[in-house]
Amino acid sequence: MKQNCRLLVIDDDPGIRYVYKFLLSSEPDTKVLEKGVSIFSDSNNSAQKAEKTESLGTDEYELVQAERGEHGVEIVKEANQLGKPFAVAFIDMNMPGIDGAETAKRIWAIDPDIKIVIVTAFSEFSIADIISRVNRDDIFYLRKPFNPKEIRQFARALITQWNLESERKELSNKLEAANLELSLINENMNQQIKDQTSFLVQSEKMASIGQLAAGISHELSNPINFVRTNFAALFDYFSDLADVLGDYRKLASRITSSADSDPTPGIADIRQKETSLQIEDILEDFKDLFSESEKGFSRINHIIKSMRNFSYSNQAGKFMLFNINNGIEDTLVISRNEYRYLADVQTDFGNIPDIACMPEQLNQVFLNLIVNSAQSMAGSVEDGDITGLINIKTWAEDERVCFEIADNGTGISEEHRSRIFEPFFTTKEPGKGTGLGLSISYDIIVTKHQGEITVDCPETGGTRFMIRIPLNLHLVEEAQVTRSGDADTQ
Repeated sequence: MKQNCRLLVIDDDPGIRYVYKFLLSSEPDTKVLEKGVSIFSDSNNSAQKAEKTESLGTDEYELVQAERGEHGVEIVKEANQLGKPFAVAFIDMNMPGIDGAETAKRIWAIDPDIKIVIVTAFSEFSIADIISRVNRDDIFYLRKPFNPKEIRQFARALITQWNLESERKELSNKLEAANLELSLINENMNQQIKDQTSFLVQSEKMASIGQLAAGISHELSNPINFVRTNFAALFDYFSDLADVLGDYRKLASRITSSADSDPTPGIADIRQKETSLQIEDILEDFKDLFSESEKGFSRINHIIKSMRNFSYSNQAGKFMLFNINNGIEDTLVISRNEYRYLADVQTDFGNIPDIACMPEQLNQVFLNLIVNSAQSMAGSVEDGDITGLINIKTWAEDERVCFEIADNGTGISEEHRSRIFEPFFTTKEPGKGTGLGLSISYDIIVTKHQGEITVDCPETGGTRFMIRIPLNLHLVEEAQVTRSGDADTQ
């Protein structure tokens, strides 16, 4: 940073201004300094102080002078407008027009950073008087008589002080700008992290859906197949009934066309056909076929509804009212093929209140934990009997909703237990997992919902995950919190 060595002298005496010029802007000679001594010093010490002037060095000052206070104020104003402020001003106290104190006050109104030295030979102006006039206590004060060397010392010291303060201010501004830039970068990084987390959650969800797609297809194919089979049977039954109905119509037509016709042979033939076609059984089967088909349609609708609820993307990231019992049920429906051949699932849903949350993210947590439990059931089928068990329980406590997912699988070793929430950490075989499921679950529960998630492995075996989520009553009470229901209505 370039040093500011600009000085302003305001004094109505041309002789004193002449001495300032040689003291502060050029190499002083002895005669000039002796003249300065005679002006600034008392006569008793003039010879001694004149000898000392020979040792004064030269400083590279840029000196500007004014003979009146008003003129000096205008010079300071113009200098600041040009971006060339003065570092120090020496101002005589007693001048025509405005005096030194008023001049200093006006200059500080323009440039509060300039260093000002009031120079006076009049004892009636005390330091307290001048401070009271300018309303600042950082003004400097020199009384006549004094050694001219004091002027140079004041100039050198105050210029150094001004430049140090200017550098400090510039560094402070740079630091403030850097902090602001860092804050913006941090805010941007937080937004990027938020976006990346949302992207990872959505990616994990889509990966989960891809993983479950075959199972969901199988789940849908079962009810669709027996509905298709039922309708094939219904078509055959309808053909038989239509055949019998045709005979009845022929008989009715014959009876009505001839009063002498005997209907007995025709009726006997129709009854024989009814017996051979098992019309009574057909009529009875109709009830079962329609009932089974209705169940099949209901099951298909349930699977599709659960799939929509699970895959719903809340891109705005808004909190909604949600009952986690519904979320767990939906997740169990779409993940059924993951555990149906490995474990039985037992649920114990408590009477819990709705919570303000991001439902699609909690559904992802349910899925991750249920699939993890199912995949830990290696060798859980013996002689065709399923020995694996997954227990899911929900309850409310202390303004929190809690749920527990426990299994009797292989458990988690103690050496791995402290790392299970680390991103990309997995003990599964390659291709069996991304290592993001539990990490994302931890972020969803702890970071997004200010909840807690713990894991333990009982001595009896298996793994138990315990999750507690606050009700967020302040969000529940807000009108903008919407309710998460069917995906169709969202």
